[in-house]
Amino acid sequence: MARERIEEKAAAESLLWEAKERAEVTLHSIGDAVVTTDVSGRVTDINSVAESLMGYSRTEMLGKPLDTVFKIVREGDHARRRIPFNKYCRKAKLSDWPITPYLLPHREKNAP
Repeated sequence: MARERIEEKAAAESLLWEAKERAEVTLHSIGDAVVTTDVSGRVTDINSVAESLMGYSRTEMLGKPLDTVFKIVREGDHARRRIPFNKYCRKAKLSDWPITPYLLPHREKNAP
């Protein structure tokens, strides 16, 4: 009985590891910028497209709150907008945003 549980646990761990590997390969091969966060809005992973668009390296972004590395400004005057993470990002309904968001790369000269 104990041996069966050990084998079941090993099989489950192997399946979990394989699923995680597939997800990471997918994330890093997507041609769009992708940033993943935990439930509190801290960056858990990004792909190379997001690195180049946002002006931060993956290492610089990991563990940081999304709104400190993903700067959204109003188009035109670059007035800073906070990311309403709880309201919009969890629902993935960016169409509900009250403004048209514009990503301001970190390395841009006019960064607020």
